[in-house]
Amino acid sequence: MKGYGKNISINSWKTLEGRRLLVFLFSEAGLEMPIDSNPSKAAPVSSSGETEMEYEDPPIYIRAERHYKLYEWYVIKGNSEMPEGKLLRPIFPPLPKHQSQSGCGVLGSTIYVLGGTQYTRQFAFFSESISLHDVYYIDTRHPSSGWKEGCPMTRPRVDPYAVTVDDLHKMYVFGGIRESPDGVSPWAEVFDGQTGPEGNWSTALRNVEDIPYEICGHVVMDDKKTILLHAVRERPCLYSYDIESDTWGIYSESSLGDYTMTSSAFVDGILYFMDNWQRPGIMYGLDVSNPQNQIQRVLGCDNSCFPETGYDDPAPEEFMVSLGNSKLAVVWSGHRDGFVVCCSKLNMSKRLNATTGQVDFVATHLSLSYYSVTMRSQLVDCFAVFPSKNDESKEEACKDTSTSNNINNSNNNNNDGKEENQKKKNNRNRTGKGLGTRKRSRFNNGIN
Repeated sequence: MKGYGKNISINSWKTLEGRRLLVFLFSEAGLEMPIDSNPSKAAPVSSSGETEMEYEDPPIYIRAERHYKLYEWYVIKGNSEMPEGKLLRPIFPPLPKHQSQSGCGVLGSTIYVLGGTQYTRQFAFFSESISLHDVYYIDTRHPSSGWKEGCPMTRPRVDPYAVTVDDLHKMYVFGGIRESPDGVSPWAEVFDGQTGPEGNWSTALRNVEDIPYEICGHVVMDDKKTILLHAVRERPCLYSYDIESDTWGIYSESSLGDYTMTSSAFVDGILYFMDNWQRPGIMYGLDVSNPQNQIQRVLGCDNSCFPETGYDDPAPEEFMVSLGNSKLAVVWSGHRDGFVVCCSKLNMSKRLNATTGQVDFVATHLSLSYYSVTMRSQLVDCFAVFPSKNDESKEEACKDTSTSNNINNSNNNNNDGKEENQKKKNNRNRTGKGLGTRKRSRFNNGIN
């Protein structure tokens, strides 16, 4: 790009002067400047000069409940070829026991089912149930191994909300507490998975008043030390939980106004959410870097992203999933020649609007897919599974251990063979010496 006596190359983006000049040139042309997109990364090129492979989206796991009696799990795989209308089949075996109103969390490649209720007696107009603190987990890399029982939570919880901090390999579980027998209910507890998938639990935030019961959206801040939470039917604000100090507070009193986050995803410092109760089909964004920032409507989300799928009002619940690499997915259910699961993928960016001078949040529609499901179900959970560094290191450790064991076994076998040969040789020697000694002994005794 040439202008105003200077040659502007792609590398000019790396300097402050270059960025200012680019913004000025875009402004002069009446264009919006993409402030998040680095031109040098627009077409990734390897050292050999070839274009790098497309980023592979993580698999999206979906949990659906049918008639309040059975949970079924489905998966939408990354960028793999999945034909339009492909029939999704359950991928996991049933849980050892049904846990209605249970929560879900994921650490690395392991999915956890947390708490819930179990109905003990069913009557005409009501049923009796007990709250559960049971935990079951399954490794998505080895689903044939089935569900395994993990370390139970410290308290029974119904509809708990789980937040994962992968860098710490910990999972924080909030809310879902009913009356406790001892009158002391830790509102939050933390699962430490560093020792393995069974892990262990410890309490957090004991005896804290004025805290929300039902969580519907969260953000793990980039410093990995703060979790922001939004509650359903509570004050229109963002709460904050400080991980290091184990303290609770209010991050922003007025950011959300009268909006409710029925679903949310955190992408590149922006909390994207949808308010399907009052404003269905519209996406909003909130820059959480400053508590004073206000909500903005995301541009580029139209009917092509979320078309009608056969439901009347109210619209079906949508789930937003962060896919990494500035992308997110919106998953919902509907009708299209039968019951279907819909998945719309978007690329999210921030652009400086030369006219207004403000930063706009923009969604670029990438794809829209429909997948058939055999029976009508209610989607209750949806999340992407990213293999963590711990998983990779464990896999490598397992491979190293396996290789080491094979080498050791081979060495042991060789050593065993050598030892066996040596034993046989020694036995032959000992046998010869013994017989000779006895013969000499008898001979000597005979002489004497």
